[in-house]
Amino acid sequence: MSFKIRLVPDKWHLQDVGMLDNGAMYWIDVQLNSEGGDTRDFVATYAFDLDGNLIWNEIEDLGLRSESRRRDVSTIISRQREKLGPGQIADISVHPFSVNAYGLVFGLMVRKPEPDDGDPQDDQGPFVDAMPGWTLMFYPPWEEGLYST
Repeated sequence: MSFKIRLVPDKWHLQDVGMLDNGAMYWIDVQLNSEGGDTRDFVATYAFDLDGNLIWNEIEDLGLRSESRRRDVSTIISRQREKLGPGQIADISVHPFSVNAYGLVFGLMVRKPEPDDGDPQDDQGPFVDAMPGWTLMFYPPWEEGLYST
């Protein structure tokens, strides 16, 4: 299965998506993990080649939401933008991918729909989930950049 998911910048969930001046594409995503009773947040930064293949990533742990010494998400995102170099917000299309960090799987993971669950979208094919927090679910047609939260 070889397809690309279109990430279309918006003001809600895909604010940090675009093209870098060096020719690579990027996506900075905020993810979470709520296993164990408390929520831990992460900033995931991904860079892709022009064909949409992951070429670099950095995952930063912001800490538990219940901790007073928790790291500030906007500071981390600003630092990651600087690390990536100059670029501009733009639509990108990337292949599903996964990386391991902090004992979790991050990325855009393909999930086949459960049979007979009554969801009319099941006929459209697989879904792609932003992990580890299941924060976004992308679905076909892939070139339209459709997602649910």
